[in-house]
Amino acid sequence: MILRWHGHACFELQSDVTLVIDPHDGRSIGLSPPIASADLILVSHDHFDHNQVRNVRGLRSRVIDTTGPHQFQGHAIRGIQAFHDDEQGAKRGSIVMFKFEMQGISFLHAADLGHYPTEQMDLMRGCDLLFLPVGGVFTIDAAMAWRVAQAVAPRVVVPMHYRYGSLTLAIDDVQPFLDSSPWPVVDLGVEMELEQDDLPMQPEVWRFLG
Repeated sequence: MILRWHGHACFELQSDVTLVIDPHDGRSIGLSPPIASADLILVSHDHFDHNQVRNVRGLRSRVIDTTGPHQFQGHAIRGIQAFHDDEQGAKRGSIVMFKFEMQGISFLHAADLGHYPTEQMDLMRGCDLLFLPVGGVFTIDAAMAWRVAQAVAPRVVVPMHYRYGSLTLAIDDVQPFLDSSPWPVVDLGVEMELEQDDLPMQPEVWRFLG
């Protein structure tokens, strides 16, 4: 499959179906807009930098933005409720983390997670690749991200939702997360071909470079 980063928290996976997670519009956060078409769009919460489904092409795109088990063309997707802050959603509301499998690889997109997910941890475990926010301010910061990553214990953690390049959101960059990494850091481009055999035997950090 092809795994592509469109910046911020937006990722595209191309396999037998094409899936896009948390599309932004680009302009409102200082980035280029995602250029993608999708069979399925996953939206973690209704904030402008995550819910711009109209920017993703697809005549019959299905949108999933709720918790619970879902099915799409033979793929099982689970939406896991969590919070955008550390006050049970009182500041910024709820989010949906999505867990799914493609080509034998399990993924978990932790959206704008804003707290240590004690109640959600059992459902989060068992993923191969974890997309995790690390930029703080509106989400967990680097230190909390490492607590979460080590508890979930994926084979790969992909940092997201951090300041870089022309991004205009006032959040931290990725360096504090990388500097405190107990795992090797692998730098990638904006996309990669991914198969089961590409997953490391020991945990790694994969950083996509825009």
